[in-house]
Amino acid sequence: MSTQIAVRIPEGTWPPSMRPFTPGASRAGRLRSGGVSRLIGEQRNREIAESYRRAYSEHPEDERFGEVGLALLAKAVAAERE
Repeated sequence: MSTQIAVRIPEGTWPPSMRPFTPGASRAGRLRSGGVSRLIGEQRNREIAESYRRAYSEHPEDERFGEVGLALLAKAVAAERE
């Protein structure tokens, strides 16, 4: 069994043999393994979701837009079923 620990290493202290594996290297395109690309994509998606959450909490959408959208959707579904 193993225990995972998080270690933060300042960027200027990476040994030369480890520099291709730094976070900046993968974002710059020097390292493109599937796992690293997926992790970067997931992190970017979280950042985007957080930006949307923050924006909607600062400037909430008028509830009438949602009500109108649901009413139009209900009419469209009813028209399709006829």
